[in-house]
Amino acid sequence: MPRISDRNIDLHGQNKLLIFLIQSKWLNPKSKILVKDLREFLHTISNQPKTSVGFLVSSVELGDNARIELENSPIKERICVCFYYEIVDKIFEYARVLKEKQDKLLKSKLKKGKEKPMSLKLRTNLFENKIKESKKNFKVKLKNLKAKLLISKKRLKFKIRTLRKRLITNSENLKNKIKK
Repeated sequence: MPRISDRNIDLHGQNKLLIFLIQSKWLNPKSKILVKDLREFLHTISNQPKTSVGFLVSSVELGDNARIELENSPIKERICVCFYYEIVDKIFEYARVLKEKQDKLLKSKLKKGKEKPMSLKLRTNLFENKIKESKKNFKVKLKNLKAKLLISKKRLKFKIRTLRKRLITNSENLKNKIKK
């Protein structure tokens, strides 16, 4: 997926229900990730949907103060700090854990009678279809917006041409008046 204008996110994507946001830190092997960098990342992830997980991928470890900051963070379960070679496995692991939590929550709702019986697979498919539909709607809205911009661009070009013609006409009239 494309880059999000670097609001502390270098890459984002989705694996089934898991929305993952990745920030990479490539540092000198002798250094460590600073607490200020971690705080910025924590703030960014805290403003994202609750089903999203932030992955701070690096070639080095967290500094001691950064590790303490992460341990005391209220969103620490939505943050994964890992090395670059672990990222794929970690994404799959978090996706699996999220699915298990969702299944467990659904089963407890079924037991309490709050939900009508529906297979977990069907429920997941419905959720995935809603995501696909949202993406399709977004693409349609984007296409309509591009069309509107194109129309506006054509109108603007027409107005510029008209103004140029008026300017030329007025300048010619002015020249004629000056000659007389």
